[in-house]
Parts: sequence; C-alpha cells; structure tokens
Amino acid sequence: MKMLHTSDWHLGHSLMKFSREAEHRAFFDHLVRLIGERAVDTLVVAGDIFDTGTPSSAARQLYHGCLLQLRDAGLVNLVVTGGNHDSVSVLEESRDVLGRLHIHVFPGAPADPADCVVRLLDRQGEVAGFLCAVPYLRPRDVLQSLPGQEASDRGDRLRQAILDYYRRAYEAALEMRGERSLPVLGSGHLTVVGGRLSESVREIYIGQIGALPLDVFPPFDYLALGHLHRCQPLDPARRVWYSGSPIPMSFDELDKAKAVLLVDFSKQAGVLADPPPVEVIPLPCWQALRTLRGKAEALLTQCRNLAAATHSCWLNLELEGDEPMLAFRQQLDDILRDTALELLCLKRVLQQPASLSAAETGERLEQLQTREVFARLLQQSEIPADEAQALNRLFSEIEEELHENSECPTE
Repeated sequence: MKMLHTSDWHLGHSLMKFSREAEHRAFFDHLVRLIGERAVDTLVVAGDIFDTGTPSSAARQLYHGCLLQLRDAGLVNLVVTGGNHDSVSVLEESRDVLGRLHIHVFPGAPADPADCVVRLLDRQGEVAGFLCAVPYLRPRDVLQSLPGQEASDRGDRLRQAILDYYRRAYEAALEMRGERSLPVLGSGHLTVVGGRLSESVREIYIGQIGALPLDVFPPFDYLALGHLHRCQPLDPARRVWYSGSPIPMSFDELDKAKAVLLVDFSKQAGVLADPPPVEVIPLPCWQALRTLRGKAEALLTQCRNLAAATHSCWLNLELEGDEPMLAFRQQLDDILRDTALELLCLKRVLQQPASLSAAETGERLEQLQTREVFARLLQQSEIPADEAQALNRLFSEIEEELHENSECPTE
C-alpha cells in the first residue's frame, strides 16, 4: 500500500483579496497525475479543507469536483478529516453521498473513537492497514464541563480526554487487526510540540490547551498531521509528519518548498519496513510570489527588473527609509502599469511611533489578522510579558469559543 498525505487545502482562500482557485485546480490536476504515476492506493487529507466555516458555493463545487477527480484517478481509499477552519455541518452535508462513492469523510469526532477507524484496502480488495482518522477535536467532542470546575482542572481533564480519544481509537484498530502484520496509522489536526508555525496559521487552543507533547500519542506506524503549513517531520524516526499546505498561504512561507508526502507500506519479503519509507515530493509553484525589501530607489529598480523578466508575479513590498509613501506609490504605479505584476501589499518597515496614521505607513487594517491587531494593542499598552502571555492565551480561547459557536473561524 502506498499512501499520499496532504492537508490544509484552504479552498476558497484569498490572498489580499486575490483568489487562489486557479492554484488549487492546478494542484488537483498535479495530484491526479502523481497518483497515477506512483500507483498510489490511499490519500489522506488531514483537515482544513476549506478556509472558512462558511465556504462559497464555488469553493464547495471545487471540493466535490476534486474528490470525484481524485477517486477516478485510481485511488482505493480516500479519507478526509475536518480541521479547525472547517464547519462540521458543511462537511456533513455531502458525507453520506460521498460515502456511497467510497470516500470517507469525518467532519467531527464520532462519539465512539472506534467509529473513526477505517479499514484500508489494497487493489485486490484485501485489508492492507487501518487508519484512525481523527479530525480536529473540539472540547465539546471529548469533555463535559462540570459546575464549579477550576480552569486549570478543566485543562488537565481536557488534555487527558484528547489523549484517551486517540488511545481508544488505536486500541480499536489493534483489535480489528488481530494477529495480522498490518500497519496502524493515525491522523490529527492540532499543534504538536516542536512544530514550526507560519504567520498564516492561527494558533489553536483546544480549551486552554495549546501544543501537545509528541510522546503522549499511541505508537502509530505513521501519524499524518495537519494545521501547520510547513512540511516537516516531528520525530527522528520520521513516523510523524506535517504535510503542510499545497500552496503558500502567506508571504512568509516562500522560504520552504511545498510538498506532499508519499509513505510506502509495501512489504519486502513479506515484512513491513520499520519505520516506513517517507518521500517528500515537492510541488510546483503555480503562482509566483515575491517579497522585496529596500529603500525607495532600490525597490523601484527591483520592480523594473522583475517586470522585464517575469510573466506573472504577486508582490509584497517592504519600504525602508522615510520616502513619502504617496510619491513612492505614484512611481511604483508607473512601473507596474501594463505588466503582469500585481501589488498585493505595500508597507513601511522602518520602526515608527505608534501614533502614525495608516496614510503615513501605507498599512491597511485588512492586511492584519485579528491576532496581529491584538498583539499591537498589547505592545502599545506596555503590559508585562507574563501578563501579555496570559492575555494572549485568553484571547485564543475566546477565538476558539467563537469558532465553535458559529462554526466560522475569525481568520
């Protein structure tokens, strides 16, 4: 059995109001070719299918179309789990129909962890492994609040409840496996200690719990994680991976190539490799993105050179120095006119007094995430570091509670 691991598609995403649909369609076409060329049996999508809990009709059509396209590519097993950006009810809408097409969708956590265990088949219809397809776990999925309970006690109980959920799913898979030499895999959408975040990732707090330690999870043969957008292994044995998002979700993700992960559980001489080989398969860049930084004249020169050499590129410009923003913008517009360059963001990076206006800095509120706005308010208020940390944690809890109540993330 060969498995592809991907996550964090964020269908419906826009970067500074520019749609990513063309990139997503190119990614799905590439994925179909990859499945055929590598004879892939299983595809696991570890959460954040959509960018918001209320995706547009175009995003939903893209989702259903891509799943049918992938199923027809020759997959035997296609498993989709919900993430913190996904609405349980939206993924639930088409779950039964997709199930009849042998596409397994887990919008939210089943009450019984055994119900998230999927029997993975090979091309001959024989069982080739078991997947504990655990989606993003919300507090209400695993824990019942008790009256008069202290916040710290609730955090400890919630952490234990999450770990118990994984343990019970793993034990159910072991029972289904019996004495057969078959792999038991897991999935998850959460933050694990050691993972590197990017600016487009909203830090998840499940109740008061942030990152979970890796050593508390059951000993899966492979653990497919979603939520962090950088492709990265989390353990020396390379059994635990974040696949990352297939396209850059922000300009700070440009330093690392995007990828999908191919995990080979094929037996050699009747024996499974321990650990299974994991191949990082880089993905093409379907939309060029560039961050340019410098003083006014140097930045304008870079843009002239790029306009002459590039067919299409989205720009994030960081202006140093005290050049008047309006004059700079006029020169920049003259350069970019009638070119394939699109200016997505222009901001001044010189340290400025907090009282400067948006017109003076060139920065707009829609360029900031809610967490950035909150962080700047804390900075301007000169709150001590320990108090700021506590306030940030409470802010994250409020974000999660709003998301759980509305099933629509704030970012």
